[in-house]
Amino acid sequence: ASCLAAAPPGASREAPAPASGSPAAEENAVNEELNTDSAASDDLCKSALPERPDFTGDWLMVRLEGNMDAFMKECGVSFLMRSAASAARFGVGTFKTQVRHSDEVLHVVSPLIAGKVYKSSLRIDGTRQDDKDPTDGKRMFVTPAWEADGATLRCEYRRGGTRAPPP
Repeated sequence: ASCLAAAPPGASREAPAPASGSPAAEENAVNEELNTDSAASDDLCKSALPERPDFTGDWLMVRLEGNMDAFMKECGVSFLMRSAASAARFGVGTFKTQVRHSDEVLHVVSPLIAGKVYKSSLRIDGTRQDDKDPTDGKRMFVTPAWEADGATLRCEYRRGGTRAPPP
């Protein structure tokens, strides 16, 4: 479905009014109706599109769902790293991320262990973009795109040169 509607070529709201009952008068009435319907259609389409969320802010991880240790193990994270992450409750209540969202770009800054900082700027346009895995610095690709609902952002991550997700 399209949100665009237009009056036929040559239609104008400013044309002089022809005599009532004439073919020109009927055409102008149709054109006026089309112009009104077009404006109403545009307003309806604008109101039907959800406003995209603005993720700008300082975010704190407050909850983690699922078996993180099993997930990390499946991704190849060593027992020592998994144990350290578990002892730190996988960052729940302490892991902070700063996000600046402008138009279709996300700028992310996250402090990591040992004073390292993860920084990334992603265009939300559905294209595959280069990034680095914040845990080990290896190359990965991210594809950020809005879902069909227009309000959900999905970022798919893949290791560089593979189809595997990052650990």
